[in-house]
Amino acid sequence: ASHNPPVDNGIKISDPDGGMLHSQWERFVVRFGNAPDDAILSCLELLFPTDKNDSSGGGGGMEVHMGRDTRAHSEELSALAVAAAMALGAKVVDH
Repeated sequence: ASHNPPVDNGIKISDPDGGMLHSQWERFVVRFGNAPDDAILSCLELLFPTDKNDSSGGGGGMEVHMGRDTRAHSEELSALAVAAAMALGAKVVDH
């Protein structure tokens, strides 16, 4: 939220329709959110496995929509999220 200091802001993860994630995903999202920097990619690969032999681009057809606000940290935070999505083979739509 914009009234929080930058250290308390983060990435919003939603269902494909833009709604709230089903509660069954909470444990995965918490694991990802609390992962040390050097474990983030492996954590994402557990959530979204890719077939290394699949020539279609991996990511299982994932499409990630990225938005940001005007706060100073938003550009860097969204760049990290875009890099993670692309590393998993997702199509990124940057708004």
